[in-house]
Amino acid sequence: MITTRATIGDVGIAGCECSTNQGFQSLVVNDSESNVFWYYWVIHHNKLLVQKSSGSTFQEIGKVEIKKIAVIKPLKKEQKKIASCLSSLDELITAESNRLEALKAHKKGLMQQLFPAEGETVPKLRFKEFEGSGEWVELPLNGVCEVNPSTEELPDKFIYIDLEAVKAGVLQQKKIITRSEAPSRAQRLLNLGDIIFQTVRPYQKNNYHYLIQDSELEAVASTGYAQLRAFQSATYLFQYLLSDIFVQRVLIKSTGTNYPAINSSDLSQMVVAIPSIDEQQKIATCLSSLDELISAQAAKIDGLKEHKKGLMQGLFPRMN
Repeated sequence: MITTRATIGDVGIAGCECSTNQGFQSLVVNDSESNVFWYYWVIHHNKLLVQKSSGSTFQEIGKVEIKKIAVIKPLKKEQKKIASCLSSLDELITAESNRLEALKAHKKGLMQQLFPAEGETVPKLRFKEFEGSGEWVELPLNGVCEVNPSTEELPDKFIYIDLEAVKAGVLQQKKIITRSEAPSRAQRLLNLGDIIFQTVRPYQKNNYHYLIQDSELEAVASTGYAQLRAFQSATYLFQYLLSDIFVQRVLIKSTGTNYPAINSSDLSQMVVAIPSIDEQQKIATCLSSLDELISAQAAKIDGLKEHKKGLMQGLFPRMN
């Protein structure tokens, strides 16, 4: 089943008898062919379908154009061998993806126990050395960090971090711009250890902890983030800001429906639960270690996907 309207070239194999709407074209594969081979063929030649599509409002490719596409194919025995190879790789990617989701779920469950629930001053789970250490202190955010510290003049050239640059705590893009071409929102000059908190759609949790300056250039964040400079453990604070309890508090104070946002003044009054510095560091180390495992697992999956992409380029001849 191939999507042929608006989004072109998404493909799947029917696992049972079914019907599709007019946004699909279906290939009923001959008995002399391997349907799994042709499934991967369509994935690999997705761009070919897009190139042959047409339309003004949205792109579409019809049955007639699909039937005209010339193909190069091996005998069924080789088709099945190629299909088996790629299917095995997909199974491995799926298994590793499941492990990644399990790690994320484990961290989420752990955070719910390591931080006090709403209305509580002690978490459900404490490390042994802190059992019986008493209640945590609740403070407004501006009591545990400096919010939007004053910025000196921006450097001549810097890495600009906008709201599209960070995903799940990872800096995905490094946009290098000069001060003269910088947008007006480029105002948050970061120090190592600073946290930037996404104030627009905070439920996405695309916050960033600026720990490593991996180039000679400094980093400047957009005013779409609140810049936080912790008084004690910045890593603990970064993890706490990702907790569901804190994000829910922020959303209650946010305005807007499609793009809920909170201003820095309201954010600075959000309540944060704080244990002793030693317990902060213990929690931070635990959750950061999990983040490292999650990052390593995600990198492993990306590597497998790149391997699959390269393998398909070698297994399928170029159409020209």
